[in-house]
Amino acid sequence: MKKRKHSQKKTLSKTNILVLLSLSLVITIIIIYGIIINNINEKNKNHVNSITPEIRKNIDTHNNNEINELEKYRQERIEKLSDKIYEENNTNLYKEYNENIKEESKKEKEKNIKIKQVENKSTVFIDKIKEKLKIDKKEEIKDLHLEDKKTKIKHSNKKAKLILIIDDVSSSSQVKSILSLKHNITMSFLPPSSNHLNSAKIAKPLPFYMIHIPLQASKAFKFQENKTLGINDSYEEIESYVKKIRDWYPNGKYINNHTGSRFTSNDKAMSRLFKALDKYNFHFIDSRTTAKSYGKKYAKKYNIPYISRNIFLDNNQNFFYIQNQLQKAIKIAKKNGVSIAIGHPYPITLNVIKSSNHLFKDIDLIYLNAHPKLK
Repeated sequence: MKKRKHSQKKTLSKTNILVLLSLSLVITIIIIYGIIINNINEKNKNHVNSITPEIRKNIDTHNNNEINELEKYRQERIEKLSDKIYEENNTNLYKEYNENIKEESKKEKEKNIKIKQVENKSTVFIDKIKEKLKIDKKEEIKDLHLEDKKTKIKHSNKKAKLILIIDDVSSSSQVKSILSLKHNITMSFLPPSSNHLNSAKIAKPLPFYMIHIPLQASKAFKFQENKTLGINDSYEEIESYVKKIRDWYPNGKYINNHTGSRFTSNDKAMSRLFKALDKYNFHFIDSRTTAKSYGKKYAKKYNIPYISRNIFLDNNQNFFYIQNQLQKAIKIAKKNGVSIAIGHPYPITLNVIKSSNHLFKDIDLIYLNAHPKLK
């Protein structure tokens, strides 16, 4: 019995030893694993710390280049898509515009035929008078007839002239709405930017247009265009932008300012702008967003006629307000021979013009390039 107990104790002792050895082995493995992991972390840390500012700069430059390439690709895709949409959406616009031109030409021919018919009737009437009164002095009658024509022509030339300019034009739908009014209305287009990529392409088929150059406004104005010339821009910066405008609008000649109360009232800024405009054969038309504009001073310096806005039509987008402003512009035209009114492609403004044909009976609506000072 004693031998059996002794044997059991011996067996338990061996089991305990094995357990202890197993635990020791596990603990040893854990310690060794911890040491290995720690060494790996130290190496990674040393590797990260070993990256010099120059290497990090190269990595950042590479990443930025990748981002720029992706952004450039995205912009190219947007422009291609915009061009495709533009071509599809504006085919009908140009077709309709050409049809309008043909229609106007047809009306002009019909008008000339009617004038000729009236002249023929006048000649017949004069012949009847001659026969009735037995007047043999043919030359005298001819002189009277010519004198009557001269009087009519002279009276026609005295007719007041109104120039309507619609600023901020940038889309084909705006052009279509303005053309539908069937008046000689001068459209002034904003230069291309991310907000209106195709403004130059839309202007291209028109017989006459202006460019609406964005200039720095007062501090209170918060909605300036993406590319707006500022009073602190160098001549090189201004000249570079004006060159782009010339490339965008090869047939454009007249530029008026979009906003610009701060820019146009700054002598040095206007000096730099007029120098660039003169280089690329542009003529500045003053929107007069401030009474302190230096436009007149530099027009005189570059020996070009100074032309400026008389009336803003739609500072208040109300039908009766806009029509009243239009009547003021017509009154100025009748007093001075010509006036310039500036509006915007708001639906309400175009509706007022459409509804005011009765106001245009005693005046001629002309494009800006027909201004008497430009002849």
